[in-house]
Amino acid sequence: GNSAVLSPTDLPTLGCSPAFSHGGALRNTTPPPGPCAHGYAASRRSERTDASLRLHDVRTHRMPTPHIAAAADDFAEAVLLPGDPRRAEHIASTFFDDPRQVTGVRNMSGFTGTYQGMPISVMGTGMGIPSASIYVTELVTEYGCARLVRVGSCGGISDDIALRDVVVAVGACTDSAVNRARYGGWDFAAIADLALDRAVVDIATERDMAV
Repeated sequence: GNSAVLSPTDLPTLGCSPAFSHGGALRNTTPPPGPCAHGYAASRRSERTDASLRLHDVRTHRMPTPHIAAAADDFAEAVLLPGDPRRAEHIASTFFDDPRQVTGVRNMSGFTGTYQGMPISVMGTGMGIPSASIYVTELVTEYGCARLVRVGSCGGISDDIALRDVVVAVGACTDSAVNRARYGGWDFAAIADLALDRAVVDIATERDMAV
C-alpha cells in the first residue's frame, strides 16, 4: 500500500528514483515494539503523504526522453562515448573547459563543455549493445548529435597488442542477437567513418603516438 508503479517517463529529472529521493537513504519500515507503535503508525502515514507529494512532483517534471534528462540543446554535435559513466566524468573534468553535467538518469552521466574552443559532449553508454543502442539512438534522433566516437577500454586476443596500446578501430563485427534482429538474421559489420578515423590517426602520428 506504500508503493507506486512508474513508467520510464515518470522518472525524476535528476535521475534518482522516488524511493531514494527523500534524504537519499533507505528507511527501516519495521514498527518498534511496545507503546511507540501508535506513534510510529502516525509517522508512517505522514511519510506516505510526503511520498505522494514527491510522486506528484516527479510526474510534473518529465524528461525529454525516457533515458536522458538533458534539454534539447544541451548536447554538442560531437559526443565521446565511454562505457563507464565514471570515465565520462573523468574525461569531462580532465579535458573539457567549463564542463557541466547535462544528464544523470540511472547514474548514466553526461557532460558538455568545450575543447580548444569546440563544443563537445561525453556520455556513458553502459555495458553491451542493448544499452549502447538506447543512448546512441536517443542522442541522434532526439538531440541531433552527428559525430559519435566510442572511447574507452576493450578486450584483446592478439599478442601484438599490449595493455594501454591505442587502437583506432576501422570496423567491428558481432554475432549479437540485437544485431541479427535488426538486419534480418544477418551479421552486420559496422564500419567507422573513414574521414574521422583518418583524422584520429593523423593527429596521433603528429604527436608521435603509436596506433
